[in-house]
Amino acid sequence: MAGSKELGTHIKNIQLINGINIIGDSSNYFLLRPKVTDDKLNFAISEMVEYIKKSTEIELKVVDSVSKDNFISVGETEEYLNSGLNTDDLNGSKNGYKISTVNNNIYVYANSSLGVI
Repeated sequence: MAGSKELGTHIKNIQLINGINIIGDSSNYFLLRPKVTDDKLNFAISEMVEYIKKSTEIELKVVDSVSKDNFISVGETEEYLNSGLNTDDLNGSKNGYKISTVNNNIYVYANSSLGVI
């Protein structure tokens, strides 16, 4: 419909999972991207930032390195590569993705950057 408003659920004070807080106007989390990215991965990261902001009114800071926990890793970051996680059960699919948590960090990963979209 022309001129209609976007509908959705928007909750300002939420806790995503154990220890991952988005409360009020701040978050104790960063969005972690790989040091080397491509257009597809950059698009996925920008969409994630946008939809988290639409849902929580908080814009997560995007970084390419962290010195502590409390991050959402997207793609093949150094932290993902050292996490012990893998995509074996995706059977080589370029479109599938996984979301896992390790030590209160969130990992979004796939066999290709297309899968992360």
